[in-house]
Amino acid sequence: MTSTRSSTASFCACRASCSSSSPFAAASACCWCAPSPGRSTRSGPACAPARRRHRHRRARRGTRRRDRRHGQALEAFREAAIEREHLSANQSRAQATEIERQQRIEAMIGDFRVVIADLLEEAEQTNATFGSASETLSHSASASAERTTSASTTSQSASENVQSVASAAEELAASISEISRQVGQTTQVVTDATVNAQDANAKVAGLAEAANKIGEVVTLIQAIAEQTNLLALNATIEAARAGEAGKGFAVVAAEVKELATQTSKATEEIGAQIGAIQGSTKDAVEAIAAITATMQEVDNYTSAIAAAVEQQGAATNEISRNVQNAATGTTSVSANMGELSNAVAETNASADMVLVASSDVGEKSRIRSLLAKVAAA
Repeated sequence: MTSTRSSTASFCACRASCSSSSPFAAASACCWCAPSPGRSTRSGPACAPARRRHRHRRARRGTRRRDRRHGQALEAFREAAIEREHLSANQSRAQATEIERQQRIEAMIGDFRVVIADLLEEAEQTNATFGSASETLSHSASASAERTTSASTTSQSASENVQSVASAAEELAASISEISRQVGQTTQVVTDATVNAQDANAKVAGLAEAANKIGEVVTLIQAIAEQTNLLALNATIEAARAGEAGKGFAVVAAEVKELATQTSKATEEIGAQIGAIQGSTKDAVEAIAAITATMQEVDNYTSAIAAAVEQQGAATNEISRNVQNAATGTTSVSANMGELSNAVAETNASADMVLVASSDVGEKSRIRSLLAKVAAA
């Protein structure tokens, strides 16, 4: 009985000391020191379940703290993964946009290459057309000069024969009347030839103006080639800045620069051909002017012949022969004038060919829109 009281007293003293420090210590002291009813008051085996419960509670609290830390780490990892996905998606979209832009630029450069090729081919065809037209004009001018000389010689012979008729008798009045009619026809033919020569002169002048316009178009093409060369240089610089990724674009830029250089050379050749055409046109103008002057002189001669024929009153056999020679001469003049008209028609056709070729060259301005697209890309 005394032992029980002492154990109880020691328990109360232990509990009081533990409760004075902290409630958790008091609870622990109760678990460790409180005697169980019906059991021995000795400490030890009676408090083992309480110790196990205490350890279990402490383990659960540690687990909850670890779970919270793990949850926070998992949330941070999840947010970092989402951010990486967003960055990867943005990079993919940027790469796709850049690839699409490069493909669009390459397509435009391919179109530009095709246009330049067509331009060079058409320029060669135009050059051939100019050469053919120039040759035709030269031949026509030469033929006109020869026929004019023949007409002048024939007219001189007719004039001499008609001068012989001036001293003839009035017996050949009827023949003189026929001669007068033929001379009138000759005058009309010469007048028509003069008008045709003047018309040919005007058309050749138009040809010279068209050649000047073609020269302006060639200058424009040269300026476009220089601008293309500058764009290719800028593209080469940008490709050099891009490093390894810009090597392919640098190759394309070099090809564009080479095409621009070839275009510049082609336009220089075309300019030289146009200069030659202008020189030939000038020669043709001078030749036609000479033809016109000769036709005027022939017209004056035929007018004088008509006046002399109207004054004749008598004729002899010699007069009849001279009149026949005059008729033959005037017929030759008419034939030569007809050939001259054909030559002038050929000159006009050649001038039309040159005008059509110049209008074809004028259509080369479509390169401007393609350059604008490349610059906008």
